[in-house]
Amino acid sequence: MKKIFFIILLFCYAVEGISQNILSKVAKYDLKKIEQKAIESSKKKLGISKGTTIGALAYFIVFFQYQTEKNKECSSTDLLEHLSLSRNKPFKCYIYDEENCILATTEKDRVLKNFNSVYYKEYLYIDFFTYLKPEYIFYNIDSPTINPMYFCYKDSEIFVIYLSDDNEKLISTPLSEIKDCSWLNSSEKFE
Repeated sequence: MKKIFFIILLFCYAVEGISQNILSKVAKYDLKKIEQKAIESSKKKLGISKGTTIGALAYFIVFFQYQTEKNKECSSTDLLEHLSLSRNKPFKCYIYDEENCILATTEKDRVLKNFNSVYYKEYLYIDFFTYLKPEYIFYNIDSPTINPMYFCYKDSEIFVIYLSDDNEKLISTPLSEIKDCSWLNSSEKFE
């Protein structure tokens, strides 16, 4: 009886460990330190004066380990089980100004100047991220949408965020309201 109880208990811990795996990996990063370093290097490389206020938002680059099942609802725990952190470049930072327009993206020690932020309305993402203040932001490189798709993790819930195809509005949906999660990592467009 004790052996069966121990096996069940071990199984429960293993399942919980798998679902929290990506969270435990990203928790190892000091986001405040990463963002501060990104601000400093961006000011230096872009020639921004020290008195100018800019912000930084760190996000993690993720992909799906395997295809999600069609017509299956998924919880935040399910989604976290499917995600894997990019090995080569696990995170980047957006550098943005007071109007939330993206000035640059940093990756490790590189600062890449952004030229299309207003045209593509990427500031809508920054508006949303600074409003929601998620614990973690994940950039989904397996996105089926034309524009970038992000998963924002806050209070054990995931929000799916992306720009509409016409770049006019930001679409934000709690994962719990999505009835079929297979479109999150498919090559077919979500309808």
